[in-house]
Amino acid sequence: MVVALFAGCGGAPTVWAPADAVDPWPMFRREPRHGGDARDRGRLTWEVAWQVELDERVDASPIVVAGGVVVATRKGTVVLLDPTTGDERARMALGGDVWATPAAARGVIVLGMRRGGAGELIGLDARRLGVRWRRGVASGGFGAATVDGGAVRACNGEALVSVDAGDGRERARWPLGARCFGAPAIDGETIYVASRAGELRAYDRARGVERWRAVTSAGVANDSGPVVADGVVMIGSNDGHMYGFGTDGAPRWRVGDGDWTVSSPAIAAGLAVFGDDGDVVRAVRITDGTEVWRGEVGGDVASSAVVVGEHVVHGAHDGKVHAWRLRDGEPREAIDAGGKMFASPAVTAEGMVVIATHAGRVVAIR
Repeated sequence: MVVALFAGCGGAPTVWAPADAVDPWPMFRREPRHGGDARDRGRLTWEVAWQVELDERVDASPIVVAGGVVVATRKGTVVLLDPTTGDERARMALGGDVWATPAAARGVIVLGMRRGGAGELIGLDARRLGVRWRRGVASGGFGAATVDGGAVRACNGEALVSVDAGDGRERARWPLGARCFGAPAIDGETIYVASRAGELRAYDRARGVERWRAVTSAGVANDSGPVVADGVVMIGSNDGHMYGFGTDGAPRWRVGDGDWTVSSPAIAAGLAVFGDDGDVVRAVRITDGTEVWRGEVGGDVASSAVVVGEHVVHGAHDGKVHAWRLRDGEPREAIDAGGKMFASPAVTAEGMVVIATHAGRVVAIR
């Protein structure tokens, strides 16, 4: 059935091209491999540029489109903020629960919303936040979305789905047998997705057939999303480790102290940098998992980091935004954001880091 759905999409898939010319940060961690590398955006002076109080909890990571910074709250409010000043440009109240990070493709912001036990996929105009389309789905459980040409792929309940950003039409669906929450990663002609059954699966992007599956810890959830770099697929597990697999599914390495690892690793200069619920951030070599440095944080680190200039930046449950020098882990003084952070930062075209907190504050750091 999946093969037939893909065949109906018009043959070979669209090859990914960077969307920076239109949308500076259109999805979780910028691009479909989800490495979070923004070294090209320049260095940070490390000072707060602006902050906005939304007064509604935010778990979804911000994204940045041509029209500004997009933030979605747990009460279903979506706001569009000026990336330079934080001034509000548009607002839409959807009346549901938005937990997962949306994605923008071809002028449409696609997000999943829970309403009671059911769910709804919604497409919003990326400049004015007007509703383009709405489509009900059986499950209200969504994962962060990934852009793939004119399609958006995301976990929904116990399946990975692909929808057309323009009209919400479902293009394909892969049953996974377990819930999944992390954003699927796309590298070349392969899609990688992790599930709460402790599995990592690889699918042929054009035909939709499964290429392989690997197990981290059977039955132990993988709530983070996979990241692909240098021929290695990395996935964090609630068994307290980060795993590295070859792109053929062969196990490469495992690192961790046994504390939940929900954050996805940031990738730059041959290093993977990630945090865990043991209040630790560590950098390991992508090739073999060897630890290069680690830092201590005052709370759980579920926020997935990004790399800006020469620093790795992330939020934490201690309510602070942390930055570490990429090459050696030298810390900068943490910035108080006023609330716990699950969200990953986004980076504007001008190189400003934007992150949102559980308390509903949006903070921009230049």
